Amino acid sequence: MSIEAMAWAFRQDIPKPGAKLVLLALCDFADESWSCFPGQATLAEKTSQGERTVRRHLEWLEEEGFIVSHARFSDGRRTSNRYTIHAPRPRTPPPPSGSSASGSEAPAEEAKKGGRKRAGKRTKQAARTATGQSDQRPDTAGEPANLAGEPSGNHQRNPLPPARGDSGHGAGGCAAHPDSPAANCRGCRTSPRARRIAAEAQEKREKDERARSRDRRWFQEDRARRVRAAELEAQGALDGPRQAAREALRRSRPRGDRRTK
Repeated sequence: MSIEAMAWAFRQDIPKPGAKLVLLALCDFADESWSCFPGQATLAEKTSQGERTVRRHLEWLEEEGFIVSHARFSDGRRTSNRYTIHAPRPRTPPPPSGSSASGSEAPAEEAKKGGRKRAGKRTKQAARTATGQSDQRPDTAGEPANLAGEPSGNHQRNPLPPARGDSGHGAGGCAAHPDSPAANCRGCRTSPRARRIAAEAQEKREKDERARSRDRRWFQEDRARRVRAAELEAQGALDGPRQAAREALRRSRPRGDRRTK
């Protein structure tokens, strides 16, 4: 494997990912002279592509000048081609059409096009401003970040009224509103989304608390039953019921299966 060839292949701007993968595979097989002769089946297996796809990529790479293929023969029979990797020749741009006067007029034409584009943008912006759809904010250079009574830039202009008890910062709100919670602010937990999340979290906490209370009651009742059973066992109050249960079980069996104690 040629490390230099691999590094060179990675730097190439190839629009086809499959062709670039085939070129990297060839660089992986290449020797110090950037030459190799892997078969198309080997390249297909290495790049996880079909042989026809690999053949198409090889033809494209050769047409673009990334590789040069040479036929190889062994005992009169053709074998895999030898591929030599090299940088493609730079393509010279076509000469400009027309005389030098037309060439001098090209920058002026580009400037006119740019002016028309900017004028079109300004017209669209003015139309959006007139319909209330403009997302551009006025220039506030030299003014305070937030005037008194105005919400910050990340709040809506028609906020919802603040919900009581939603703020998690005590008397103040979030870092942007330390004095009092602002309406419709996610940081102050007064926005509809923050309220919905808070309601879902409260509902989950109540559900978990009910489940814990139910389990706690069950364990307490089970502990009380066990304590009562231990007290009755110590008093011998369970001997009579046990004897009666054994007698009932003995009588319920068939006559041949009865066992005498």
